Amino acid sequence: MTLRARLLLAQAPLVLALLLLGALAVITLARVGRSGQQVLEDNYRSVLATQRITEQLERMDSAALFIVAGERERGVAQQASQRPTLQSELSIQQNNITEPGEADATRRLLAAWVKYQAAFDAFLQEQDPEASRARYFASLSPAFQEAKAAASAILALNQDAMVRKSDRLRQQSEQVNTLMALSVLAALGFGLFFTTSLVQRALRPVSVLSQAVRRLGQGDG
Repeated sequence: MTLRARLLLAQAPLVLALLLLGALAVITLARVGRSGQQVLEDNYRSVLATQRITEQLERMDSAALFIVAGERERGVAQQASQRPTLQSELSIQQNNITEPGEADATRRLLAAWVKYQAAFDAFLQEQDPEASRARYFASLSPAFQEAKAAASAILALNQDAMVRKSDRLRQQSEQVNTLMALSVLAALGFGLFFTTSLVQRALRPVSVLSQAVRRLGQGDG
C-alpha cells in the first residue's frame, strides 16, 4: 500500500465519526420537529374550533337581544346564519379528541348546545316583546352561559396541554443541544485519536528510513 493510500485511510475514522454525528443530528432534529407538529395537530384545531364556537354562540346571543329590543327580523336572520357554522365546528371538535377528559367535556358541550337550541326555538315562538324578554332571562340566557362555559372548558384544556407540550419540547431541545455538544466532542476526540494513531503508523517507515539516511550521512555503518 502506498504512503498516500495509507494517509487517506488514516482519515477514515474522522470521516466516519462526522458521518455518525450528522446522522444523529438529522434523526434527533426530525424527532423534535415531529413533536412540534404533533402539538399543532392535537390541540390547535380544537382551540380554533372552540374559539369559533364561542364566537357563534355570542352572535346568537346578540341576535336574541335584537329580538328583545324589537329588531325581530334582524335577530331571526342573524341567529339562523350562525347555526350551520357552529354545528360544523362542533363536528370538528368531536373528531379531534386528543386529551384526557376532552371526550367528557365535548359531550357536555354537545348537550349544552342541544339545550340552547331548544331554548332558542322556544324563545322564537314568543311573539309578545314582554314574553320574549321574560323567556330570554329565564331560560335562554342561562342556556347560553352553560354552552359558552362548556366551550371554554375545552379551550382551556387544550391550551393547558399546548403549554405542557411546549415546555416538554423546550426541555427536549435543551437535551438535544447538550447531546449534540457532547457528541461533537466525542466524535472529534475519537476521530483525532484514531487518525493520529494511523498517521503515525503510516509514517513510521518514513521515519525509520529518515533515521537510516541520517546515520549514513554521519558515517555510521
